[in-house]
Amino acid sequence: MIEIPSIDLNNKALLVVSNTTYTMQNVESASYRFTGFASFNFLEKDTEIKIEIECLPNSDLTANDIYHLLKNQLLSESLRQKIADQTETERNLILAYAFSNTALVK
Repeated sequence: MIEIPSIDLNNKALLVVSNTTYTMQNVESASYRFTGFASFNFLEKDTEIKIEIECLPNSDLTANDIYHLLKNQLLSESLRQKIADQTETERNLILAYAFSNTALVK
């Protein structure tokens, strides 16, 4: 993971991650959790995704707080996606079996 922390006095931060480690979907899902505290801009270039964090005026969290929380949430989202991908076949089999004995149309 490429990480270049950058924090200024305007309560903004920049998190840069590798797009080989995290997908844009991971980044968006992780960021969504903190939209009550900050706004986010994303820029995907070559091998990295830049995440601009700007705290809302009434936020109890600083940009630095959100920066660190977002890193943890990115890991969580990435692991959830990997588990979902690995268990897709099993989940589909369970759903198929559950609906095989159900009359969907009368």
